Amino acid sequence: MCRGSLQNPAPPPVPAGDTNTAGGIQKTSKFRILKGDDLQVLSKRTKKGDLMPPTDTTCYFVYITTSGNEEAILIGQALVDDKLAACANIVDGMESIYRWEGKVVQDHETVLIAKTTGAKLEALEARVKMLHSYDVPCIVAMPIAFGSKEYLDWIRAEVRGEI
Repeated sequence: MCRGSLQNPAPPPVPAGDTNTAGGIQKTSKFRILKGDDLQVLSKRTKKGDLMPPTDTTCYFVYITTSGNEEAILIGQALVDDKLAACANIVDGMESIYRWEGKVVQDHETVLIAKTTGAKLEALEARVKMLHSYDVPCIVAMPIAFGSKEYLDWIRAEVRGEI
């Protein structure tokens, strides 16, 4: 059953359990829903245990969509060879639905996830654009909020060329 439309989507279901609302964040026993400008507020917190602003050494997942497996391999290999990414994961078989030039399109795409640092983001973006077949490729970087210290240190060392 459809619960809403694209213009007015229905709110996500709230699980049963204790619910309390404070500061625009609805908390339940299983998850919390961020509302309004809360994401911007959270990214500015700097108290111990809160999120820190990204730095050049902050590690990132860079989500990139490609036209297929061959293009993902070409780009991923170049990013790792050029030390712009420590690692590239390729996930084939994604179906995308999007609006392009006024029409809704459904396509098969392949996801490429590159792991890098803030210092390499701009160069990584430029290299992807140079190799990519799309006019407007999806290149979205997300800071890694938590991860194994050893793994994050490995990412940093790889893109600095220390390994």
